[in-house]
Amino acid sequence: MGTSALVALGLEYVAYRPLRKRNSPPLIALISAIGASYVLSEAMGLRDKPFKWFGKAAELADYVGRPREASPFPLPIATKRLFTVFDYQVSNKDLIVLGSAIVMMVVLDQFVKRSRLGRGIRAVAQDPEAAALMGVNRDRVIRLTFVIGGAMAGAAARIDLIRIGQTRLQSRFLPRGEAFPAAGLVGHRYLRRA
Repeated sequence: MGTSALVALGLEYVAYRPLRKRNSPPLIALISAIGASYVLSEAMGLRDKPFKWFGKAAELADYVGRPREASPFPLPIATKRLFTVFDYQVSNKDLIVLGSAIVMMVVLDQFVKRSRLGRGIRAVAQDPEAAALMGVNRDRVIRLTFVIGGAMAGAAARIDLIRIGQTRLQSRFLPRGEAFPAAGLVGHRYLRRA
């Protein structure tokens, strides 16, 4: 979670802050998000095996042309079928994932509703100018929002890793492909007002 929070903070600094400072249109932020997603994916693919390609284009082509390795989950949990719901066998892993997701959602919901930072997040999302007039530091709130989002993404990835048992570079490409347009539509709604 900590690593993904730091990556999210770095991403905000490199990909989003310059766009925000220049008052870029929301579509540019969406394009930046998609590009950053591919950059991060390939960076994770390159970490599988270090390579030395200085002056050796053939080795780089061989490295890039082959599939990435799968990394197993360090603490495997044995799957135990517990009960059946509509022809679906519910396992202990399913309950762990469901319970963890519910706890994360409740904690995040309560944080946004009851904390000072949560009220700042809502204020900046609704009207950044009015929030700034009320003394909310917009840049600080956005940075902390990226950190929280990165930590939640890291926790969700860890929970998903319990369910699927191993990780690969493209193991969750389809959910990511569905999430980016959804995030873009929601973000466009809020950024259009900004």
